Amino acid sequence: MDFLLCSYLALFLIHGETKRLINTLILAYPFHQALQIYLMQMGRPEGYLNFYPGLTSLTVPYHDLNHFFFSGHLMFTVAFFLEYWHLGWSRMSLLALFTVIIEWFMLILTR
Repeated sequence: MDFLLCSYLALFLIHGETKRLINTLILAYPFHQALQIYLMQMGRPEGYLNFYPGLTSLTVPYHDLNHFFFSGHLMFTVAFFLEYWHLGWSRMSLLALFTVIIEWFMLILTR
């Protein structure tokens, strides 16, 4: 996820073709927050195993969270995949699709 974000920012600074992905994320994140705050209030489950693994991340929060229903990471990686695909960057889009599949699998496996 961090690699997708940093690579997109670098490619955007170099090519700067469109602001579509940035606008998409700006619009999607408040929707994610609204769902989390107002509609899906659920406490932290008993035996929750998330902890700081000692590796700093730009996109993964390791503090106590209470959103176990809607993955912002999956939303972001799908947006990255669609943007890379639309721009014709096939290798990056395949990497993003692989990341989507791995994240989806891990979310299903660990729920």
